[in-house]
Amino acid sequence: MTKGKDHSPSDMSNLSCNDTHNHKPQHRKTQAQRREETRALVLDSACRIFGEKGYEATSLDDIAVETGLTIRPIYHYFGNKQQLFAAVTEAMEQILVDALQELTQTTSKVSFAKAWQAFLTCCQTPGFTQIVLLDAPHVLGRARWHDTAVVQTARQILALQQPDQFDIATDDSNSNGYSEGQLSTLDKELLARMLVAAMAEAALMVAQNPDYDGEGVIQHLLTLLQ
Repeated sequence: MTKGKDHSPSDMSNLSCNDTHNHKPQHRKTQAQRREETRALVLDSACRIFGEKGYEATSLDDIAVETGLTIRPIYHYFGNKQQLFAAVTEAMEQILVDALQELTQTTSKVSFAKAWQAFLTCCQTPGFTQIVLLDAPHVLGRARWHDTAVVQTARQILALQQPDQFDIATDDSNSNGYSEGQLSTLDKELLARMLVAAMAEAALMVAQNPDYDGEGVIQHLLTLLQ
């Protein structure tokens, strides 16, 4: 039987030194990095589960189980279920904000048709319709919608497209209502709210009826708005 080669103490010492020399020290994550990763993990899971099951049918236990965490860190980072849902809603709304802002980077005037298509594309994102268009108005209240980044970005696009009708900076009237062809600040606010609300309702209907082709009537309406 052939015996394996015995290593002398010096050989073992060299092996150990070489191993130590070749081993690259790993940088430990800071506590802030670990906290941010945990928060992002919870938020990602919450976006998926709220989107699939809806607000009422989702529990924090569902999210804790999927993330492999206890409920305690969820409460620590987000406070409660409603506050977590608010963070989820803002994250989903940001998808639409990014899409609309991307349109403004290529042209100073974004057509209603392109903005509408961006809206529809976002509605195809898993969970977007359920969270943003269905649950958020009921859970967080409709009042917040007008102050969201989505509506503010949409209003900026409207103002660039038709400043006489939507840009409050061009208001030369001191009237509280429509007078002699001039739109007051409140007139423009009313028009903007009507249009944004109509677009949201239309997008919701289209998303809930994937077999329905409403492109023709939508394009006809958007042409009237140009």
